[in-house]
Parts: sequence; structure tokens; C-alpha cells
Amino acid sequence: MIDIMEQSSRSNNFRVLILEYVTATFGCSEYYNALLLEGFSMAYTLAKLLNKYVTAHILGSSFLGDVYRSEGDAIRWIDCKTFMDVLPDVAKGYDKVIVIAPPIELVRLAEILGERLWGPSPEYIKILSDKYSSMQILEKCGIEVPRTMEIRNIKDIDFGSIEYPVVIKPCMQAGSECVYMAESPNEAEEYAAKALLCDPLNRAVIQQYMRGTHSSISAILGNGKILFYSVNRQLIELKNGVFKYRGNVVPIRDISIVKNIYGLLTKFVKCYSNLEGYIGFDIVIDGGKPVVVEINPRLTTSFIAIAKLYPE
Repeated sequence: MIDIMEQSSRSNNFRVLILEYVTATFGCSEYYNALLLEGFSMAYTLAKLLNKYVTAHILGSSFLGDVYRSEGDAIRWIDCKTFMDVLPDVAKGYDKVIVIAPPIELVRLAEILGERLWGPSPEYIKILSDKYSSMQILEKCGIEVPRTMEIRNIKDIDFGSIEYPVVIKPCMQAGSECVYMAESPNEAEEYAAKALLCDPLNRAVIQQYMRGTHSSISAILGNGKILFYSVNRQLIELKNGVFKYRGNVVPIRDISIVKNIYGLLTKFVKCYSNLEGYIGFDIVIDGGKPVVVEINPRLTTSFIAIAKLYPE
């Protein structure tokens, strides 16, 4: 975002397309329909902010024409049935494209858009979107993460040897979809089977359950530097073994926590100095120290509240 604003200062005609997957494909698939409200809210908030500096449009499914009629000037309408086919040509009309999408779709869209993509490279998106590989690379950077085991087939896992409770979730899903807490081998096997079915690549992870305050980090990185970051409290509901995201409180102002988060981001940037864009980290804070449980190489819902606090 900051990089775009710097570029736009040299050109009055800088154009940005915001591709929020659910908004762009609504009506052609019901799978992510529940994410429409937060997806469109992120896209609309971003477009409103960017339009202070550049020309920004949201890519929207024509099925939403009546729903978002009042925001019509900000939306580039598209037939969701031909979305993937026409996207390369549509993107040619813009200098940069910002993509907000669930993991598997984010990877596909990043590969299609290539150099027009604003944010982490397609290679980084592929690694960081995966809830197993991302934990491995963070650990190599000296960042604390929970013990994480990959599941491809429940027959290969000795559920009796695992220390409980654990969190079980798909490797490539979004929106707290199919995220469970298991407190016994029987529960773990049941939830693992559900998580595998929920994942588009039939992979899942078993992750050590971390006790503490559910939180997140919203960071903008560029040129090997931390350009902006916010620490946010997450509102997470756990009911009948199922986790659900219910919103956030922005920002956390505790000095010791903020200092520790800066240290975490410094380690990350040192490891991946050429990574640029908005990165969201889901963390658990215990005793002021953060443990990263998930990473999202895209805009996250915390951005909606952050944009209200920091409108410039």
C-alpha cells in the first residue's frame, strides 16, 4: 500500500484493481458465501483509502449489482462465470492488482497476475499460505511457533501418543473454517477426518494448543523494513470443540507486548528481506511473549478497524 502511494506520487494516472475473491465470484459458487460481508468490507475500505491517492476499483460479480448499487462507481463489474478467463485482460488496465482471497485461490491468482500483483511474490504466497510449511520457515527464522504435525492420512497418525489439547485445522482454508480443539485421541481422529475433507488439497495440521490471549499482527513490509505494524486483540469463540472468529479490538497498547512484537517482525524481515506487502500473523500472547500460530500473506479483517484509526 505504502509502495503504491509512493509510486502514485509520480503519476496522476496510477490505477489499482482490488480483487477480493468472494466479491468477484459471488453467484457462481456458494462455498465462500459466508465470507462476503467481511471480504467486501476489506475491499471497500481499501478502495476508499487508496482513492485519496490513486484510482482504485473493486472487481465485483454482476450478481451483486443490486446489492451494492450505491458503490457502483468504485466497482468494476464482471461476469463471475468467465472470471478466470478474462482476468488477465482486465488486469492489463491497471498498474497493480491487490488480491484478497482464501489460500488456494490466492496462490492461483498470484500465479496468473505475476508482476502486476502488489504484495508478496507468488512463491512466498505459496509457502506462507500453507499452515504447515509456514510454521517450518518461521521456526527456522528463530520465531516461536507451536509444535505442528502434518496430516495427509489419519491412518498414519498415532493419536494416542499426542499430548492434548491440540488444535486441528486444514492446511489451505480461511475464515476459521473447520478449526477444532481436540482433548482426546478419539476427538483428534474425528476432527482430523473432518479437517482433511474440508481442505482443497486434503491436508491438515495438528498443532499444540497455546494458552494465552488470542491476537494478531498486521504488518506492512517493504525494502527490508517494517513500514507499519499494529497489534490487535482477536475475539475467538470456542464452542463444542469448534473455533470461530468473532472480530477484533485494535490496537493492543501494552509497551512490553509491542516491543516483543517488533522483535518478532525484525527477525522475520531479516530472514525475508525481499518480501513486500501486507502480512497478517495470528498469534497467542502469554506473559507478553508472542507465539505465531498462523500467517496470512494478504490483507486481513483487522485492516478495516486499522483504516479507521489511521485514515491516512
